[in-house]
Amino acid sequence: MALLLIIVMLIVLVGNVIVYGGLFFLARVLTGFSISRFAAGVARWPRNWIAAGLVAIFVVALPLLLNHLHRQERARMVAGDVAWARTLAHTPALAILSELLETGAQHAPDDCSSRRCRLPLYRRLVDAQLLAKSPPFDAPLDPATPVTRYRVEGHDLCPPVPNDRGHFDGMTLEELALAAMGQCLVAEPAVLGDADVVVLEQLVPQSWATYQTVHDAADGERLSIYRKDGAGWSKLFQQSNIGGYDWFVPLLVAPLDRGSYRLTDSIGFAIGNTVKMRYFNLDNELASWGLQNAAPLVRPEELTPLAQRLLADTAIPHASAAMQFLAAYPWLGGWRIGDIDTIAAIIRDRRVTEFPPTPRTRGKTPAALARPIVDRILAADPAALADFRDNRGERHAVDILTQIFVELPPCAAAPVHDDLQRLGDDKARRPHVTLMLPRLADADPGCDPNAKPR
Repeated sequence: MALLLIIVMLIVLVGNVIVYGGLFFLARVLTGFSISRFAAGVARWPRNWIAAGLVAIFVVALPLLLNHLHRQERARMVAGDVAWARTLAHTPALAILSELLETGAQHAPDDCSSRRCRLPLYRRLVDAQLLAKSPPFDAPLDPATPVTRYRVEGHDLCPPVPNDRGHFDGMTLEELALAAMGQCLVAEPAVLGDADVVVLEQLVPQSWATYQTVHDAADGERLSIYRKDGAGWSKLFQQSNIGGYDWFVPLLVAPLDRGSYRLTDSIGFAIGNTVKMRYFNLDNELASWGLQNAAPLVRPEELTPLAQRLLADTAIPHASAAMQFLAAYPWLGGWRIGDIDTIAAIIRDRRVTEFPPTPRTRGKTPAALARPIVDRILAADPAALADFRDNRGERHAVDILTQIFVELPPCAAAPVHDDLQRLGDDKARRPHVTLMLPRLADADPGCDPNAKPR
């Protein structure tokens, strides 16, 4: 550590010598040229003093000038802030323009994520949400800006929701239940001019280009609300959180402040008086404006009757949000161990294929599900299992159920030993159940049900 500190100090020393030596050399050349042209009789030694004076003025005046520009710019950014303490609930069409994602989400800014978009729609707090990326900083809102409009429509059946590897586009079990009930989330193109209220979240741009020095030392974010007013919008609210720093006076080379907006320290022109800023949490801000509430979308006691009703309706096709809800019902968010009979019926229903990934907790598959899983795999169409392009159908279902089977408690596979052996002997199915075959040992007399799961 001491050696590293010495190396850094040597680099700082050499950097300052180079900077000041270069400035002095440049100032001396310019001074010498001026004197030789306009005052040839002046003695030689004043040139060094004049050059040294110019360097001193430069290294003090330049940081002060930059600091003045930065402070003026930050003051201009917050000058238009407007306080507001009302609600956005029951807004007909709410537009949210942001570059930042919902906390913890993997969505693009114009995707309808759970907390920011779907929950206000499902709770009827807004009639429609219009989503897009925010425009450039300080740019006026353009009514012709393309956006994606989301709204909820009632239908007998909803089409399947986007589903990448069983994650259902981030939808919760309650949101899937609403889709299974016929509350369908619809996406369609629109323009910003269709919005009644616009929520705008923007980051302050940053650049080291010399022609943009007003933003060099600005680090911040602005949150605004505009309400439609004739052909345009009137500002209801604006808050600008602007951070930044000052250039060190006199100008020198040194380690940059830790905690500045740069991700890591480096060697360069030193800064000081760093003003840290607080980034907005847009999701929390929307909640404070009445766009969230704690009431559940669907009461827990309603989920089981819904699942049983969907299972009993044989007219519901495989390609529907209802079957996706049934696929998620057994273990999305944790095993529903109080309803094993319904889960067993879901596993046996060949319309249900889009099972989510296995739960992260190991050894938690209920023992009573060994028989339904084996029955489902025995009933699978071998031709469908051979389709390597299938990532949402029968092949996907068998792959997930195989992983679920592996997590059975010790010795729990003993009652299905004979059928498990049939799967191992079946040339068409064996490649898809290799993970299950070690559980044939569960039927051995020496199997210990109290052994820890592997």
